[in-house]
Amino acid sequence: MRQQKCVRQLEILSILRNLQTQIINRLEAMALTYSIEDDIRFQQGEEKRGIQKGIGQGMEKGMEKATEEAVKNLLLANIAPKQVAEYLKVSLELVQKVAKSIKK
Repeated sequence: MRQQKCVRQLEILSILRNLQTQIINRLEAMALTYSIEDDIRFQQGEEKRGIQKGIGQGMEKGMEKATEEAVKNLLLANIAPKQVAEYLKVSLELVQKVAKSIKK
């Protein structure tokens, strides 16, 4: 237990002093093993990155849905597909895809 605490402290100091490569080499030669993935701080960082990634994906899907809704509304207002693509700065293929879904 004490040994792992010392290794964690050493890991933190190595980050601050830019000595991680040397510390990793020394730790590999030692009889103990230390998994950074078991470290609570590492796990907290992974959790935050996962949440941020999920938020980013949600925002991206929301933007796609809003764009498709705007395309649909302009098409329903009888604006030509090419103009819709130009106004919204989207591909003509997307406009045609939305147009097909409206006709169904």
